[in-house]
This record gives sequence, structure tokens and C-alpha cells, in this order.
Amino acid sequence: MFYTELSNRLGIPTINWDTSDLDGSGIPDSWEVALLKKVLCQSVVYWRLDATCVYLENLSKIRTEPQYELWLQPYEHVIAGLLSISSEFQSAFSVLNLVNEYQTIKNNEKTVDETLSGRGDADRDGYSNRTEYNNCINFGLGQNDFLIVVLHPDLDGTEAPQDALTISQGMQILFYSLLIMILGLVLLLSPRLSLHRK
Repeated sequence: MFYTELSNRLGIPTINWDTSDLDGSGIPDSWEVALLKKVLCQSVVYWRLDATCVYLENLSKIRTEPQYELWLQPYEHVIAGLLSISSEFQSAFSVLNLVNEYQTIKNNEKTVDETLSGRGDADRDGYSNRTEYNNCINFGLGQNDFLIVVLHPDLDGTEAPQDALTISQGMQILFYSLLIMILGLVLLLSPRLSLHRK
């Protein structure tokens, strides 16, 4: 329904929620909103509170827009979400004549890129969200896999998350097993070595 309204306001005949890319990020808008939702709802994302504050501030500003009562109200959450993702979304929505200034979710530690945009790096692993999206598509992975990949620094989308994490966890188990065996041998041989010195 929102995209029908947006189509009319932007003068674009049809916008398909599943495939549209209004911000030109190379990632479908629906996937970007799903990522925002995952960040806002997943407590293990350590920067979730910053993202939530930006989203809530944008939502508060939407509610003060002159057009709010006319047509924005039913779509306030999706508009606030899209405006929070990237400045490119904000540019795409400039035709809506919103009067307020809106923030985007940014990573001020490593880069000034907007964390959830295509150029951003949500898991700070050195791969942009667009690169991880493209990897997921090229390897036949879907949206749920993308949401795991883009928020997990050990994944880049070149294999299914369950396969990659299983290998990673298996390597950790092998490493710890070898470490325990080596420590056991050291402890076993240690008393014998001291006996031979006497």
C-alpha cells in the first residue's frame, strides 16, 4: 500500500517492494528494511541502541510534518525506517517535500559511511553491505541468509551461514582439542623431566 502511494507521489508507474531500489544501493529496499528491523530487534548488535535512537528521532520528526495527517501517518514507520538507512533514500524522498532534517544511522568509529546503506559495513568486517548482498545472490542465498551474513564479521556471503559457521566452530573444537592434548603431554612429561635431573 505504501509503495502504491509512493508510486503516485513520485510519478513512477509501479514500484515493486520486493525488487525496488529507490536509493540505488544495489540492494532491494525490502532487504534494507529487513536489515534495519533485524538490527532494531536483535540485542546482540552492540550498536542497536544508536540505531534505535536515530529511527525513533526520525519517527518523531515525521509526526511533525505538515503532510502527516494528510497521508504520512499510515506509513510513518516505513518512511522513518527508510530515511534512517541512507542519505540516498532521503534524496529519493525529496520529492515528498518533507520539511524536517533527518538523520541516518552512521558508524563513527571506523568510517563515516552510513552503516546500513549499500556502501556501509554493518558487521565491520571490511566487506560492504552491497558486496555481501552480491555474494549472497551469486551463491544462491536468500534474504534470511543475507541478514545473518551482513551482521556476522566471519561471513561474507560466499557460502551458506550454517556451512561457514559449522566449519568455523569445527575448527575451534579441533584447536581446543589439540591444545588440551599438548597441555596434557607437557604435564605428563614435565614430572619425568624433573626426575631425570635429580
